[in-house]
Amino acid sequence: MTLSETQTLGFSSTVQKTFLEEGAALRTAGYDPDAMQRNLKQLHDEVVTLGADQEDLKRQLKDKTKQLNDGLKRLYNLTSGGVDALMTAVEKSSPAAKNIRRLRSRIRRSDYVESPTVQPVPMKTG
Repeated sequence: MTLSETQTLGFSSTVQKTFLEEGAALRTAGYDPDAMQRNLKQLHDEVVTLGADQEDLKRQLKDKTKQLNDGLKRLYNLTSGGVDALMTAVEKSSPAAKNIRRLRSRIRRSDYVESPTVQPVPMKTG
């Protein structure tokens, strides 16, 4: 059975506490409850730190994604404005303007050529 992060951390905390509460029984059985508790606590603390680091990275990724999307919008708008300026500079009705206008339409076209839809072969009846 796989436990969630919260369940695993809770389980670890409970066992650490139990190591200390049942120290005498563990010692009688030949174990060192203090060392067991220390080792478990050390790994527990490492996992808690890793979890906090992961959450921080998630926040950073969300922020970077927003920055990237905002940058892409600004870049498109500035580039599109450049196309408008180019068409104006070469006169909107000129052959050069027609070629420049195609720059914008080319980005929306896919270079992928779709193959015709294959129709299933009709089944014989009768």
